[in-house]
Amino acid sequence: MDASALRDRTRPLAGARDFGRSGSTNLRHTFGTLAVRKAEVPAVQAWMGHADIQTTMRYVHHRDRGDEARLLAQAFAVPDPAVPDREAERRS
Repeated sequence: MDASALRDRTRPLAGARDFGRSGSTNLRHTFGTLAVRKAEVPAVQAWMGHADIQTTMRYVHHRDRGDEARLLAQAFAVPDPAVPDREAERRS
């Protein structure tokens, strides 16, 4: 579907309550926001037709960072001295 076909389909919604005048713009931003949560940024860039990656990067702040926080916590975790380090024992 090209941009004009999408515009033609969303134009009737623009008069709907709470949809606002820029309905297609809202849909586009919603798409970008949701897409960067699940897909790689270059893929979203291509899907949205952005020539410059920086245009797509404006959506990145909407990504869920929960898993990254967990990974960083694991990377910098201080070992509990009460728990034996089985990996170190195997290397000796």
